Amino acid sequence: QIRATPTRFSLGFLLSRPEASFGPGSRSFGHPGAGGSIGWADPDAEIGFGDVMNRTGPHVWVDPGPAP
Repeated sequence: QIRATPTRFSLGFLLSRPEASFGPGSRSFGHPGAGGSIGWADPDAEIGFGDVMNRTGPHVWVDPGPAP
C-alpha cells in the first residue's frame, strides 16, 4: 500500500512542517537524498549542513544503515 507523505516545497527544497522540521527556525529548509544523503539550513540560526554517502541505496526518507 502506498501512503502519501505531506510535503512543502520552495525553489527545489523541502520546507519545514510541524510534523517534519529541518531545524527550530520556521524558515529552515533542506532535502534528503538517496542512500541517506541530506542537506539542510536554518537561516535564522545562520547554520547549514550537508552529508553525502559514498554508497547509494533505495532508501530516501529513512536509511537503515549498513547491513550487518
